[in-house]
Order: sequence, then structure tokens, then C-alpha cells
Amino acid sequence: MTFRLRTQLRATAIGAIHARTALSLAAAALIIAMAALLLTPSAATAVTGPALNVDVSQDRRAISPGIYGMSFADATLADQIGLSVDRWGGNATERYNYLEGVTNVGSDWYFENLADCFGGEHNWCGDADHASVRSYREFIAKDRAAGSDTLIALPLAGYVSTNPTYGHPLRCGFPKTALSTQDGFDSWDDNCGNGQQGGNWLTPPNPLTTTSRAWAPGDNAGWVDDLKARFGGIGYYELGNEPSLWNYTHHDVHPSPVTYDELWQRTRDNAIAVRARDADARLLALSEWGWPNYFCSGADTAVGYCSASSPDRAAHGGTPISQWMLQQAKSYADANGTRLIDYLDLHYYNQGGATTDVTRSLWDPSFTDPTWINDKIMLVPRMKQWIAAGYPGTKIALSEYDLSVPDGTANKATLDVLIQADTLGIFAREGVDLATRWGAPNSSDQLANAWRIYRNYDGQGGRFGDTWVRAASANQSQLAVYSAQRATDGALTAVIVNKTASDQTSSLTLAGFTPGAAAAKVYRWAGSGIVAAPDQAVGASGFTATYPPRSVTMVVVKSADGPPPPDPTPDPTPTPDPTPTPDPQPPDDTTAPTISNLASSVGTETTAKSTIITFAASDDSGVAPTCNPASGAKIALAIGLNTIPVTCRDAAGNTATASVTVRRRRAKKASIVSARLSKSRVTASRDCADSVDLDVELTDPAPIDVRVNKRLRGHTLTLRRIKPKTIDSAYHLRLTGCAKRRPLARGRYRVLLTSDGGADARTLLLRVSR
Repeated sequence: MTFRLRTQLRATAIGAIHARTALSLAAAALIIAMAALLLTPSAATAVTGPALNVDVSQDRRAISPGIYGMSFADATLADQIGLSVDRWGGNATERYNYLEGVTNVGSDWYFENLADCFGGEHNWCGDADHASVRSYREFIAKDRAAGSDTLIALPLAGYVSTNPTYGHPLRCGFPKTALSTQDGFDSWDDNCGNGQQGGNWLTPPNPLTTTSRAWAPGDNAGWVDDLKARFGGIGYYELGNEPSLWNYTHHDVHPSPVTYDELWQRTRDNAIAVRARDADARLLALSEWGWPNYFCSGADTAVGYCSASSPDRAAHGGTPISQWMLQQAKSYADANGTRLIDYLDLHYYNQGGATTDVTRSLWDPSFTDPTWINDKIMLVPRMKQWIAAGYPGTKIALSEYDLSVPDGTANKATLDVLIQADTLGIFAREGVDLATRWGAPNSSDQLANAWRIYRNYDGQGGRFGDTWVRAASANQSQLAVYSAQRATDGALTAVIVNKTASDQTSSLTLAGFTPGAAAAKVYRWAGSGIVAAPDQAVGASGFTATYPPRSVTMVVVKSADGPPPPDPTPDPTPTPDPTPTPDPQPPDDTTAPTISNLASSVGTETTAKSTIITFAASDDSGVAPTCNPASGAKIALAIGLNTIPVTCRDAAGNTATASVTVRRRRAKKASIVSARLSKSRVTASRDCADSVDLDVELTDPAPIDVRVNKRLRGHTLTLRRIKPKTIDSAYHLRLTGCAKRRPLARGRYRVLLTSDGGADARTLLLRVSR
């Protein structure tokens, strides 16, 4: 959960009146005859859509796979799309204590401390081992199973939760025993209040006596040590979550609004601590919630709307806080030779725009956002401007975003898919480096198809290319086009998003590319799942096609030239070592060795994203040279890469390069033989005593993942494995009807069972009545 300013739009339903007129057979025949006379070919003219252009020779650059990330991703979907990055972040993570397995949910739910076991998957701390549960470990293990990098948001506000309780009453920041006149209390734990009286904040008891303990940079360094020891480290660290809202979301421990100087001091000190323990860590900083606090501190917005004359901003030269933070990081790097910020990170949400035009706020300098912002946001170009002026070489991250239209908008589910597919294309085109959507879909949600069209359009791992090429539409608000080339086979891929309610027939002009076949493969989402459409005829200069209303189409054009040569990709601006050591120079009279024995052994593909290989090498003399990666090292190859260059150096310093070819194979995964509900209907009672039994049989003994598509006040209902039957391949599971002491809600529940790794799935339907 995270605080948002949103404009709520309410739609009024208007009943349609249908008049029916009885027609005689004779009258009907007359009408049909008249229609036949009037319906000429010219009356069925298709809508001509905007022209599309793709030039494979222009604007070529690598697309970061990090743009396809999510926050708290669904495990089944993560496996299906080879999820690149999964983020552990949000308001609750700002107070997470990895040592004790407890967090505080802040203003999201009465400032309560919740233990990691407080969820259906752990029987609401009813399991015997509840005290040993650690959510972050389960989270990273899930990511490793899907081959995903993990992004962890580290606490930055100076406090974390402590002393977990494993049931009610819970510890909370504003207890009724100390403050009895608050505006609201948790009906399920009535000692915990919302911290306000008459809409004004109350002064809480000392948090060190109620919920919390102090948390210093060294404590975060200890967590990094723990992650390295348990998992070999993780991909990314985010330094705090939405600091300009701390005085609201975590008012009990941080009642004063954050200032420029406090935010930099906390960012700097924690980045130094993390970098000292993990030199390879990739660090995200700022991570602000929205528009005003891209420019001003919390101290500014707490006393009025943000402007260059706001007190804290004015005291820092009127410089927007995003750019100012970058300047401080550059000054530190110049003085100390260490980069502390790798990514400028912002959060971005649709503030109320109800059409697909909301994506224009990401890039279009001519677009004025129609919400309360009422300004030209052009978010990604603006971030690039700040980076260029403040700290060149810094990358761009949007670790929380959601551009979905508001609830109640007509055709919301369809529009949200179009918006998300458009957003991912914009990220690729505009050069975003990392993006993790908040509110990740389940694998059964239509929204998941926006990722599948780029990451698994054919169900066989088919992907959008990894090198961006120039693609443009004459009217992107109607018909958007995004294009790339794949390194593996040289194929050209193009995603076309029809945002209109009518067919669009448009020409696509193709340059800098020679098709290798007379027809292209076509895959399309048009309101349900992605399906293979008829092949599209392709000429040397392109093709003309019709795109159905509100659809997303993937076109795959085979290359006549095969895989392209690798494009030169400049490395990020390096931070020079204080005393760089040059490589040894070989003598002039020596000759380079020939790698005569370069052998590789390919391991089983253990994840959807990587393959592990080993190799060894020797030169003409039979003496093993030093190779990079070193002889016998393990290398994780990005999916789709079929060869890896190996550079070897002999004792004299001469070098030679060869390649190892990788052959892929997938590990065997268990599938579901049968799954059934013992009863398809259950009557939920107020005492939460009801449960539903399920029997599931697998081909092999293996873990099974179970998800339910309903939520009760933010708590997902799940199935809990109880005691296995005597045969190894059978599992007996039970769906309990309570979430945080609340009875199972009335309605229909889709229960999704997936086998280990998502190799097989079954969906069961459960009906709940009262």
C-alpha cells in the first residue's frame, strides 16, 4: 500500500432503452432487398490509420531488460515471462526489521507491527515455527526460482519495528491506552488508533517503548552481509521509500517533514555503508512519490505548494531536489572516487486521467497533463535533463508506477492493458533502465498480457528484440508502434497498439532491413488471451495491415541476414580509481598464443532466465592460460545468448579470444495429474470455522503453488498444505475462510494451482454463500 493523491472520477450508469418492433415476413424481405441495393462496396470503406515507419539502421541501442519488472510479482507469471526484476518495497518495508521478521504498516493500517508470519500462507502465525519465518528470504527464494533479480528497499527513516507479537493484541504507534480520543480505531484490534483527533496529528508515546528501535547505516550494512551470506547478494538496493511522505505514513517515528539536508545525509551515509559491504551493489536513490516532491522537499510541501521560492528549496538555490541530490552525489564522487547513486529513482502514478493519453506524460513535451498537475510532465526527458546537469552517467529508474485509468472508467480492464503495453514500449524507446510496476497482476489477469506480448508472446519464450530501432507513428495517440531487433536470430519485432475503438488500416514502411521470408508471424491480444493471427505478407519496403479495435499486435519478421553484429554499447561513465594500475604490456618479440583446447560443459537450465556453463582452456604449449572469466568459472548467460566470448592471456601477457557455444535444455518439472475440490460450494460463517478441502496429485513429489483471486482488506487468501497423504505424489490442502479474523467473503473464487516452476496449472472454481 502507498499513499497517493488521486482524482476520483465517478461514472453514472445510464440504462439503455430497447424498442422492439414486430415485422411481418414480407416487410422484413422488403428491408433486406432495400439494404442490398444501398450497400455498395464504397459503404464499407475501412478507417485509414496513421502511417507507421521503422528504420532498423537508426537509433540502435540496447534495451534494458530491467524495464519489464514488477513489485511483489506473482510467482507463476514471473516464471512465464522470465521476470527481470522483482521489487520488495513500499510503505511497510520502510520499517522492516530483518533480524526479528517484523514491520510496521504505518498509516496504511493503524501503525501496527505485523510479524512476517501474519498471513494466510503461515496460518496467521498459527504454525509452530512462526517465529522463524522471514518474508524477505521467501521473497528472494521465489525470485531465484524464476531467474529474477531482486530489488530490496532498505529502511532509511532511522527506525524499524521490533518485538513482534504473533496474534492480537498488536503493538501499535498510537495505542488507545495512551490516546483515547483518536478519530478511528482498528475494529479488529481496538487498542490501535489512526493517530489523529479532528484530523490533526496527536503526539504519540515514545516509539522506542511501543513499536520501534533505532536503525543506523551500520544496521543496513549488516543486512547486506546477511544477503551476501545467504544468497550471494542481490541485484539492487533502494535507499528508502517516498521520504517526503514519512511525516504522514510514519508519523509516529518521523513526525517532522524531511528536508534537503536530512535526505542527502541519510542517503549518503547509508550508501557508503552498503557500498563498503558490497562493491557491486546497484543503488537507487530519492524514490519520491510524485510530482511536487520531484522538485521540493517534504518540509516545503508541508507548508504550501512547491515552487522555486519555497523555503527549503530557496535555501538551496532554487534547485529542484532531484537535481540537487544528483549534484551532491557527483561532488562526493569527485572528492572520494566512489559513486554512491547508480539510479535516479522516482515513483509515478496516473493522477486521474481516464484515457490512454495518460502515457504521453512520460515523454511528450507538448502534452499538458489533464489532472490536478496541469503541467507538461515529460517525465523521462526531464529526468535525463536533471542527470545531464547534475550527475552524468546516472541511470533512470521508476521503481513504482501505475498508469491505469481510475476505477469506474468504462472499459477499464481493456484500457489498462493498452496503457501498460504502451508504457513498456515507451520505456524501451525512451531509454529507461529499470521499472517495477506497483500492483503486479496474477497470471490469470488480462493485464499480464501486456508483459507477455514483450516477453512470451507465443508461449514458447518468444520475445521483443533486445536492440531498439527507430519506430514512429504519425499519430501515436491512435496507433503506437515500437520496434526492436533480436540478437539471437536477427528478427525484427514490432509491437503495434491500437488505442481506438475502430479498425485501423495502416502502412508500415520498412527501411534498413531485408525480410528473410515473404510473410511475418503475427500474435495478437484483442480483449482476451494472446493468439496467433494469420501470417502477414511482407515486401521489401514493408506492409499494410489492419489492426482490430483496442488491440496489441506483435509482428515478427524473419531476417535475410541472420543475427546482426553486436552494436557497440557504451559503458556507463566509470568512476576512476584513485591510483589505476595499467595492464602489463607484452614484449614486442612475442606472438599471441593459439587457444587449441577450449572445452565447455553445459549444465541443466535451472531457471527461466539463465544457464550455467563451465569451461577450460589451454594454449599451444599445453599450459593453461589465464582466461576471463577464469578457467572453470561459472557464468550465467542471459536468455537468448547462444555464445559467450572467452578472452585468455598467457604468461607473457599475450591475448586471444574464442567463443563457447551453449546448448540449452530445460530441467524436468512436475505436472499436475489431478486436482479437485471436495465440494464446490461452502457456506461461510461468522466464526471463521469453515474450510474447504482439496486433493491434488502430481507426477513427481514437488512443491505446489496455490493462489486465490480474492482479497480481504489487503490480505490474500491462500491454500495451506497440511499433512501429505501416504503416497509421495499426493497433497491434501485446505482453504481456510479467515483473513485477520475476518470471515471468507461471499462470492466466487478462482483457485489457481501450479506445479513446481509453473510447468502445469489447474483452475478450480469455489462458490461462497452465507
